[in-house]
Amino acid sequence: EAHGRLAASSAQARALASVVIPRSTEAYEAAVAGYERGKFDYLEVIDAQRSLISARSLLVEAQESYHKARSFIGALVGPIEDDAAAAASD
Repeated sequence: EAHGRLAASSAQARALASVVIPRSTEAYEAAVAGYERGKFDYLEVIDAQRSLISARSLLVEAQESYHKARSFIGALVGPIEDDAAAAASD
């Protein structure tokens, strides 16, 4: 079970960091630029910002889950050596 949580949270953190957050950032920046040009109202900026903050929050939660699972496994079998640690902490 802990290994499954480790793998799932690592995959989730990678996806959030490499796809979701960059796209959310682009959407937020586009909303701000559109607002500054008068194409969007402020509600659209706030909505894009909320989505970005939500994605970042999900990343923190995935990283927390990853590190908890990693610590649990490490307490049972010793330290885990892999590249997923670096990806989950980005």
